[in-house]
Amino acid sequence: MTSIPFHKKFISTVAAVSIALTAFSAAPARAGDDDVAKVLGALVGLAVLGAIINDKRHDAEAQHQPKPRVHNPRRPYTDPAPRPLPRRFVLPNRCLRTVPLRNGNRINAFGQGCLNKHYRHVNSLPRHCERADRGKHRVIYSYGARCLQKAGYKLARH
Repeated sequence: MTSIPFHKKFISTVAAVSIALTAFSAAPARAGDDDVAKVLGALVGLAVLGAIINDKRHDAEAQHQPKPRVHNPRRPYTDPAPRPLPRRFVLPNRCLRTVPLRNGNRINAFGQGCLNKHYRHVNSLPRHCERADRGKHRVIYSYGARCLQKAGYKLARH
């Protein structure tokens, strides 16, 4: 909503008063000067009263207090529940082999063929533990015993 500035309202009030005065002066002089003074005083009083009301309205708009903000406190941080420990699967003891390598070293590993026969969850073994080592005469596919142990698998003790 746009409001008219105060100086424009004042000018329009003065113009209205001057028009009213010209109307009185053009009329025959039946009334005395006292009547004209009373009318002029009333008009000036109304103009001043209107200006005061307008000022108060603008002051009230300027001093309008914003709505208070509602403060919602945050819930305190709680650590997430710990992850469950990995299930410790038991690998068959008969599949553990000491595999000789071409460079003369030996490693403990679970043979893939043996695990296929004696362990039903071969497909769930970690892929990063899979090995393909060159033996003396062929490539040996196996799973590293130490890697499987770190991944949570155990060796059967029977």
